Amino acid sequence: MNRRRLVAHAALWLSGIGVSSCVTSDEWRTYNESVSSVLISSDNSKLVVMTPRYHYIFDATPSLIGTLKGAFHPYVKATFGGFRVFRSGRTLGTVTLIVSNAPSEAVDTAVAAGFERDAKGAESVVSVQGQRYRAGAVKSSSPYSLNKSYDIEVTSEQSESHLSETPIKMVGGALVLGFVVLLPAAVLAGCAMNGSLHNCHE
Repeated sequence: MNRRRLVAHAALWLSGIGVSSCVTSDEWRTYNESVSSVLISSDNSKLVVMTPRYHYIFDATPSLIGTLKGAFHPYVKATFGGFRVFRSGRTLGTVTLIVSNAPSEAVDTAVAAGFERDAKGAESVVSVQGQRYRAGAVKSSSPYSLNKSYDIEVTSEQSESHLSETPIKMVGGALVLGFVVLLPAAVLAGCAMNGSLHNCHE
């Protein structure tokens, strides 16, 4: 595990300690969920991961936004780490961004943007924090859906009785969060190949 990945996972673990200190439940369970859509808000403030049952709404970090807007983004693949959901619905996770099979100038640009160079190109591990909601009647549909869904591991202590309804709505055929339109996140959208996401939105 390289230094950047170690630091990101350590930060995520420490954040978990801070939240879990407020609860006493031992009713944690681990299971897989199928991701159907990965979206970004048009104001670049939120990253949304949709599954058939739940919506995960994360704060979009500068690293993610920089990757989405970077000239090197066609060479980026993304992999989500496991999500940890606390009783309050607060959710922690990681996104690993990998630049591979890219020309040297693309790798150099990624490194200048904060990625760490490695033997295959460059990599950045980003910790994300947000909230989980019940999907209800708001489901992923074309053109928002991935070509193929993929599974992600979730560890949760939250029960359905503690779960709020999603703030995402379908308005005039568009998915909207508040007054902001959601768009497919091209860099973070992908085929379910070895758990990674790359070029899989329609």
